[in-house]
This record gives sequence, C-alpha cells and structure tokens, in this order.
Amino acid sequence: MAIPIGFFVFLILAHQVSCIGSLVHALPASQHPDSGPDAMVIPHQFLVRLAENYTLDSHWQRIGAELNITRYYKNLDCYYIDFSNDNITHDLSEESTLALIRSDPNVDRVSPNEVFRMDTGVTDHIVY
Repeated sequence: MAIPIGFFVFLILAHQVSCIGSLVHALPASQHPDSGPDAMVIPHQFLVRLAENYTLDSHWQRIGAELNITRYYKNLDCYYIDFSNDNITHDLSEESTLALIRSDPNVDRVSPNEVFRMDTGVTDHIVY
C-alpha cells in the first residue's frame, strides 16, 4: 500500500511547527514575540536564567537552599519554578523565594513564565 505524498508533506510541516514552538522558549526575553493578545503570563510560574555555564549546584550553594523546581534545562542554563503546583512545597513564600533567587549575582534574569501563540502563516489545509 502506497503512502500518499500529502502525508509526508503534513509530517514535515508538523515537525517544522513544533520546532518553531520549541525555539521560542529558548530565546531571550528581548527576542520573544511582542507581548499582547498573543502572549499570556502564567501566574506563579517563573523562568530563572543562570549565567552561562553556572551550575545548579553552585546556585543552590550560593543561595543556601535547594529549591523544589519544576524543570531544569542544563544546556540552556535555566530552570522553571512553579508556586501553583500543589505537589511541590516551598519553605518560603513566593516573594521571599524570588528575592533569595535574585540575591545570587550569577542569576541573569527571573521572569514570569509566558506562553506565546505564534502565527505560522499556514492557513490552507492539505487536500489529498
């Protein structure tokens, strides 16, 4: 049974769209798509960007605490912390924890987690 060429075109387009979405999260805030109707801040979730090649262990040692984080991206030198997750407990309040994180001079940025809707320009449906 032959697979229609349209199926392969669909797979390629789907892969490209998923790669574009992944790249947005790796961009510095200054290069993110403009905030506005296409951007939504997720309450109580933050992205912490560490200095290049600064380890998470060094960060914990510097601030004197090992925090319960949601995700850590070693290659991007950043981690997410989520204060709204009931499964993760924090010893300090959200404000105190963020102040503690910012006290480390090797933290480049602490910013709210945002979700962006990107217009890929693809509006036509593939017809076989």
